Amino acid sequence: MQCKHYADSTVSKLCSVLKNDELPKIIKLKPKRYLLFTSLKLMPANKKAIVKALDDNILVNDIWGREELNDEISKYSAVEKRNYKLWFKSIEVLEHIINKKYVNKAQMSLNRIKPKITYYVEQDIFNTAYSILQNQNILVIKGNPGVGKSMLANALTLRYLLEGHEYYEIQSIDEFYQLYEQDSDRKQIFFFDDFLGQTEINSNFSSTFCKNMDDIYEDRRLSPHGSKKFILTTRNYILNSAKELSSENHGIFDNKFIIELELQDDARNCAIFAKRLKYEKINCEEIIKGEKYMSIINHKNFTPRIIDIILCRYKNEDNIVEKLMQALDNPEDIWKNSVEALDRNAESLIYILLLYNYGVSLKQLRDDYDNYNLVRANHYRYEIIDNAFNKVLKEMDGSFININATDNEVKYINPSLEDYIKNKVDSTFSQNEFVMLLKSIRTYNATINLLEKVNIKDKLIKYKGLEELIIEIVQDEFSKKLDNAQMAIDKLERLTWSLVTENKVIFRIAVTSEYTYSENIMNLISKVIIDILHQNIECEQQFKVLEIIKMCINGNLISIEVQKQIYELFCFNILNRIKEMDEYDCIDDLYIALYCHVCLQFDFKENNDLDERVRQEILKRKDGNIYHLFTVYDENAISYIENIGDHFGIDVSDSVRDFKEGYQDYMEMLDDCRDDYDYYDRREAAKYSANYKEPLKEIFQGILKDNLDS
Repeated sequence: MQCKHYADSTVSKLCSVLKNDELPKIIKLKPKRYLLFTSLKLMPANKKAIVKALDDNILVNDIWGREELNDEISKYSAVEKRNYKLWFKSIEVLEHIINKKYVNKAQMSLNRIKPKITYYVEQDIFNTAYSILQNQNILVIKGNPGVGKSMLANALTLRYLLEGHEYYEIQSIDEFYQLYEQDSDRKQIFFFDDFLGQTEINSNFSSTFCKNMDDIYEDRRLSPHGSKKFILTTRNYILNSAKELSSENHGIFDNKFIIELELQDDARNCAIFAKRLKYEKINCEEIIKGEKYMSIINHKNFTPRIIDIILCRYKNEDNIVEKLMQALDNPEDIWKNSVEALDRNAESLIYILLLYNYGVSLKQLRDDYDNYNLVRANHYRYEIIDNAFNKVLKEMDGSFININATDNEVKYINPSLEDYIKNKVDSTFSQNEFVMLLKSIRTYNATINLLEKVNIKDKLIKYKGLEELIIEIVQDEFSKKLDNAQMAIDKLERLTWSLVTENKVIFRIAVTSEYTYSENIMNLISKVIIDILHQNIECEQQFKVLEIIKMCINGNLISIEVQKQIYELFCFNILNRIKEMDEYDCIDDLYIALYCHVCLQFDFKENNDLDERVRQEILKRKDGNIYHLFTVYDENAISYIENIGDHFGIDVSDSVRDFKEGYQDYMEMLDDCRDDYDYYDRREAAKYSANYKEPLKEIFQGILKDNLDS
């Protein structure tokens, strides 16, 4: 076997070397077969020249050039990835390297999942969930905290890995788009845990987010091969809040692929508890004695998460039953004693993590921690230990925080810990403590996260120092030269959202007017809105700003005087658009719809020039039909159409009729999408089919005696 690189050489030089150097060796060794491999590109004529140079001591089929080598290497991707010279110009492996962060992250996730599956108790709902994924390609698992949503998703993931799917755990829609492959032969499964937010609705939840989810929803419906699977999880109250906040009936809320995971019956709880004890190799004599496990599995607060936390934390202690009962009686105390036992240096880390969503890089956390810990040390007069950040990080890893080695990100070890820290900060922090926390990071995102997660909005009137700091940070952000108007609009939406939605410890509901803000806050919001409207923004962007303004009005963030100024700005922008057109041009439907919505929002304040021009444009449509200006998802559109008819003095009866027909067609389309089989009856049956006939005692002791894998 002879290998010749010769990548930048010629066939004639290769033939010369073969004839002068290699042929004498062949004659001397007299091999039964001689194979030649070269990185040169070889045509059939080139191979014949090589055979001639070697005096017919080689067959044509035993000569491999660049094409044959690449074709063979592509069959063994593992070899290709281990040898960088092979993949340097390979598109497939280059894509792998570009997405290495996600591939490594997925591998680490799988390494974390696999041990847990050994104590997973398969539920009847698993088969229902698997059936939905098979038929619909998308599955939303909803349920209360700690009932096992992620565990069910993990079990489904491993099932699809056995079927040849690639696994990706994502944290945003952008990551999904980056990793998604159009190739129908490439099997992929994506897992988006807490896709609407961990403990409250993520601030990224918006009409854009919903439309992106709708695109994914449509894509999976149109995917006949079923090679892509998408699993999402969310808490019940977060999904309900999202529905309240969404003005349209988005596909992601379609019940046909939403499954609710509820607490299981006593038999399932018994199996979960026994398997977990077996896995942790805990001495169960005390638990079996007097059947103490019965009081645990029958407890009203039993959840797999509580069992998991307590057994991990106290598995080496003798009083495990006592610890379990204390946690079940007072779930909120699971973290209380541990957090209160932290020293000041560690407290700084646990508090500052609250200001990030989905974790923070080690580098960023180090800088912010050092700033915050120094400020707190000066205020509370405690000593900063040597190498504080690294020591605290090491002590807390695995007990309070998780450190992702792939992308060097840190986050709370469990959503329940974040819940506890939010409650603690909300109920115990003074204005000085809030200012110290926010001033240490001093970023726009940290400010918004604080407003969203902690109930401080009702305190801003009296917390003048905190209010001034927040205003200063926001002003600095909007005074920057943002890349484009859309970025400014997105930031404005998030700011408004954080001010006008209600925080109730761990969840949020729709827009509220219960908060009272100072003129400084109101002037800040008004200025940002007006500055954006003064820019040359597209009609679709003006619609977005109008949605934000509606939130501001409902949340008492904009005065009547400012509303009038905003109304005039909208009219000015639309009039300018009309003046750019020839007299024979039709105004774009979007601008007519925008003006109609503006009129509805601002109580039909008069603008005679615009009114008449828009009225004429509407009448140009067949029978003055305007129903198409409103989305077919919006049930309130009929009242909008009727109000516009009154305002412009036109007959809209045909528009109302056509809209009703369109809305009916839409609802029928949704019904047609649902499977013919009686899906809901099957789901209900799955909830109640898990009753074991064996007594709980036999289940519990039987699992402890058997091999765990069985």
